[in-house]
Amino acid sequence: MNERLRAAYALERMSAVEQMYIRQAPSEWMSEEEAEIGVVWNWDVTDERSFEVLMGLDFPATEGQPVRLRAVLVGTFSVEVEEGESTEGVTPPFADFCRFGATAIMFPFLRELLYNLSGKAGVKPVLLPVTKRN
Repeated sequence: MNERLRAAYALERMSAVEQMYIRQAPSEWMSEEEAEIGVVWNWDVTDERSFEVLMGLDFPATEGQPVRLRAVLVGTFSVEVEEGESTEGVTPPFADFCRFGATAIMFPFLRELLYNLSGKAGVKPVLLPVTKRN
């Protein structure tokens, strides 16, 4: 029987690479109906055993919240397998972990960063919902 390798993914470090708030003039505000939250997401392999996941949100200024908020995080993760083994064929698959596992780990950090950033901007707190993965 050929069993798949079980990988252990670990968060090595989390960095806020961008956090900003800009108070905008009323002429730049979007209506609540047309405002869309921008999502930033990507990943990059840094070497055979580590990779980075970038995740962020961009809230436009609106009539109800006249400040644009943007926060972007980079999480550096490592993958550990048995010594001498390749990372190919691991489970959960690498791409799945980047899309689901890494973002689930990073989301609470992004949630806290946006909440604190909105407080510093002096506007109604941005409170993202708590997520639960089944």
